[in-house]
Formats: sequence, C-alpha cells, structure tokens
Amino acid sequence: VGAFHITAEFSVASGVRRIEAVTGEETLDALYGAEARLSEIGAALKVGDAGEILTRLEQQTAELRELRRWAEAARAKAANDLAGELLENASDVGGLKYAEYVRRVASDEPDADAMRKLGDTLREREPKIVAVFASVTSDKATFFTFCGKNAVSAGVKAGDLVRRVSKIAGGAGGGKPESAMGGGRDPSKLDDALRDAREFVKEVATNG
Repeated sequence: VGAFHITAEFSVASGVRRIEAVTGEETLDALYGAEARLSEIGAALKVGDAGEILTRLEQQTAELRELRRWAEAARAKAANDLAGELLENASDVGGLKYAEYVRRVASDEPDADAMRKLGDTLREREPKIVAVFASVTSDKATFFTFCGKNAVSAGVKAGDLVRRVSKIAGGAGGGKPESAMGGGRDPSKLDDALRDAREFVKEVATNG
C-alpha cells in the first residue's frame, strides 16, 4: 500500500462511515497538487508564505463583515430618506395617505427585500398610509402594496389592492391586509393599474 492519504470521510448509513483515500505514488500526486493549490491561493491573496494564508483570510473576512455592516446601514438610511420623501409627497385619497413608487430595473428579479423594508418603514411611520410600489422590467411588472393599520381599519387591504393591479397588468397576486405582492406580464398597463389602484382606494375609503 505504501503511503496512504485520506481524501474524504462521510456517513453512508446509520452507524456506517465511508473513507476514501489515495495510496502509493498517487499520494504524492495528491500532496503535490494540494501544495500547488496553496501556492495559487497565496498568490491570489498576495502573501509570500502559505502559513500566512489563514491570517490574510481572517483579515479579509473581518473587512467583508465591516463592509456588509456599512452597506446595510447605507441601505437603511436610503430607505428611511425615501420613505420620508414618499410621505411628504403622499396625496390625500379618501382621508388616507396614498403614495406610489415606480422603479425601472434591468434585472429580471426585483429587490423584494428592499421594497418590503421600505413599505414596512412607511407603515410604521404613518398608520394611514396606502402605498403601491412597482418594479418594472421590459417584459413584466412586479407590484408591492402596503397598508397601515388605519387604512386596513378603513377597509383598504393590501391583498385586495395587489390583486387588482396585477390583474390589469396580466397577472395575479395576493397577500396579507398589511402587505402583499403580485406581478403582471404586461408592463405597458402600468399606468392603467396605478390609476385603478388610486380609484379603488378612494372608493373603499369613502364608502367605508
């Protein structure tokens, strides 16, 4: 058998484990290959000694965590600033605060988390808010609707609202009274959908 180097060890059944290894000259090949990969990693990390790789990785991991914290704080501030702007420009519709936000994006998938955080910020700051957001690409529109607690009490529910706008745009949607999401395959109907949303809010809020 000669030299023996374990390459993998894992469970294959309850109480049974499997060990995979190389032997003989293949062991040397495996070790040489591992050494070559360490050298490549060291070069990529710009360290001259393979022993410094772990230290450099720990440094870069700490830097990445800090950058993520900074990015999250920047996103939170941007969302808070945008929420303030939307509230300032919100119109009175049937005694409720109505706001729209349309974002045109190139990617196929909207940043749903960012939209939800923005909507939640609006709901927390203004209980009378009714907000309709749209993330639009060349071939579809994704809708997000949010209603504060006073708006829900007045009969305006996010789930009902998103179903209406999504249907007009050739799609469907649904969700809770406070927040909902949907989409449509025809973004050219965006203006019609938003116009209907405003009329729906006005009708429900006015008639109770």
